[in-house]
Amino acid sequence: NVVSNEGEEKNEEELNKFEEDVQNLTTKEVREEKEVKEDKEDLIPVQKDKTKSDSGVEPSINLKKFVRFTLVDCPGHAAFVKSVIAGARIIDLMLLVVDAQKGIQIQTAECLAIGETLGLPIIVVLNKTDSLPETERETKLTQLSKIILGIIKKAGFPNRDNPPVLRTSCVGVEGLRGGEVVRGLVTAALPLLKKISRDSKGPFTMIADHCFAIKGKGAVFTGTVLRGRVGVGDWVEAPELGLRKAVKGIQSFKQAKETAEAGDRVAILLGQVQSAEIERCLLVEPGTVERISAAVARLQPCRFFKKELESGNRFQITIGHLTLQADITL
Repeated sequence: NVVSNEGEEKNEEELNKFEEDVQNLTTKEVREEKEVKEDKEDLIPVQKDKTKSDSGVEPSINLKKFVRFTLVDCPGHAAFVKSVIAGARIIDLMLLVVDAQKGIQIQTAECLAIGETLGLPIIVVLNKTDSLPETERETKLTQLSKIILGIIKKAGFPNRDNPPVLRTSCVGVEGLRGGEVVRGLVTAALPLLKKISRDSKGPFTMIADHCFAIKGKGAVFTGTVLRGRVGVGDWVEAPELGLRKAVKGIQSFKQAKETAEAGDRVAILLGQVQSAEIERCLLVEPGTVERISAAVARLQPCRFFKKELESGNRFQITIGHLTLQADITL
């Protein structure tokens, strides 16, 4: 069962609400959860595709299983940079979507700067290619690809020497149903994602980005497991909230689970929790994260930081979803 309560009869109505709330989960400012539909016709298997991308890479992946991705929608405006960085800990791969007609904009440059600073591998997607005149389309797309690839090559992206460049011309949702766009994205993404290591043996650590209440049951924390694993019945704590509770239920994409591990996107039910004051927090194995007022750290300024580092400088420090002011002593 998704939710259990010792000594009490399970309430079907509350369980249904739990599933509905998780399915319709949205987060503020930074991201919107996009859930792959459970219908088989909507789950698209990746097949070998002989079409070469602009970077000259020929896809060669042939999957027999289905793949599920969680999409994190990051606004490109400078006003949201802090929120994007706060949520970046759960991101494995960057999709840079560029309007083929407008080309590189100010927000495109801002996104590139953030992605480089965070050290994310990158895939470029040239969108709305159908908006270009057919007689000029190939020439303009080739020129735009060369400009973007030139910028990426000079930056610090892990795959800067050979980033995939894809083209799309989907008109609404109907444009996605053929599956070619999705197959192209998955085929380009999988080799990059295979290089990412997960720590499933370390202490359980999860970034919870949303919390909502279930009357009579407790509170559901949704987020991404960064490290370790957790099971129903295990104790977890939120250090900044002074909260320690046992896990009563785990769910992932409408499926009940007994355990969750690093990389999983899950909803965890904790009993007897008032969620009104909770929005984002860390959930960890009890006793593994301490509250501190000072730390010794190695600083490495990114290439966009032009000032000199001096004692007394004040910076914003982001750990998980928490952003604090800190003074530096050199």
